[in-house]
Amino acid sequence: MDRPEERRKHLRVSKHFIVTYYDANIADAQHNVSQLKDISQGGVCFSSCAGFPKNSLLQILIKTPYLAETLSIKGIVVDCAEKIPEVIYEIHVQLEGLTPETELILKKIEKNFIESQRNQY
Repeated sequence: MDRPEERRKHLRVSKHFIVTYYDANIADAQHNVSQLKDISQGGVCFSSCAGFPKNSLLQILIKTPYLAETLSIKGIVVDCAEKIPEVIYEIHVQLEGLTPETELILKKIEKNFIESQRNQY
């Protein structure tokens, strides 16, 4: 049986890194903390206590075991799904303007995920 073609360009990796995020267009925006649901070279998904309008620019700070410092990236909200009305939202963000260092870290996360999956079997 044929599987439908995957529409994403990048492999999504289920990693629960700590993420801090805020609206990049608001100077004194409230910083929120959550946990990633998944991450890829093209985007991230995480839960939030606040919804964001589509096309909002977010500044996202991620702590990973691959870097001593925090990974700082920007992204555009492509979807904001209300999971529990007025309480929990699932935010889907497309990453923008990645530096070569950030791309390398995201590739390393993907590679480690693939290797860990292989080692399970």
